[in-house]
Amino acid sequence: MNRFLYLIILISLSTNVYSQQLIGKVVNELKQPLGNVLITAKSINDGLLQYTASNRDGDFSISNLNNSIYEIAAKSIGYVTFTDTITVNGNINTGEIVLKQKTIELDGITVVSEIPAIKNINDGVIVNAGNSYFKSLPLVTDVLAQIPEISIDNGVISVLGKKNIGYYVNGKQTNFNLANISVASIDKIELITTPSAKYDADMEAVINIVLKKNAEQVLMAKYRRNTDKTLNHNMI
Repeated sequence: MNRFLYLIILISLSTNVYSQQLIGKVVNELKQPLGNVLITAKSINDGLLQYTASNRDGDFSISNLNNSIYEIAAKSIGYVTFTDTITVNGNINTGEIVLKQKTIELDGITVVSEIPAIKNINDGVIVNAGNSYFKSLPLVTDVLAQIPEISIDNGVISVLGKKNIGYYVNGKQTNFNLANISVASIDKIELITTPSAKYDADMEAVINIVLKKNAEQVLMAKYRRNTDKTLNHNMI
């Protein structure tokens, strides 16, 4: 076979293997489009994770998928996560993915959760945490676990598979134990998935917890009390 023709065929086959596309649309139970829904596709073969977010019309697409079995998920705060397993050997159209709104227990009464406001920024998302949906959660880690990009496995927090995370409170880097932060004191959570050069080079993601007015003073007082207790214990 002509070597040039063989090369063209080889390139064509390679392109076809890695050019598959996953497309679809995310809607709620009223068939209304849902934007800002995190769509992930994780290859079972090599663990490679690819992701995107649905647009304001609920449409999404993930390109450059290889021939593999994928675990796909659609995640959005206040909705039950959709999961499925698909085999990719060509372009895939999921059709409409319907997300069901979560229900929560408040004072023994089951109510439909209030959907918190999510704002996309260039390098991540901002989540408004000051509503009844988050107030019903006991721990800050429970709040973080609601953010689609964040996963918690055996206490280890990761952001889109990245585990080298910088933690900030009101824009200041901190080593506070997250358990010391009251959920009721949180105003919003800023998640930066692609940190800029102003952050340490080894930080793969940044979580900035913005507290409500005067809440930082309460947190610092609690931190000082805990520090004093530790020092006194060590001196005994």
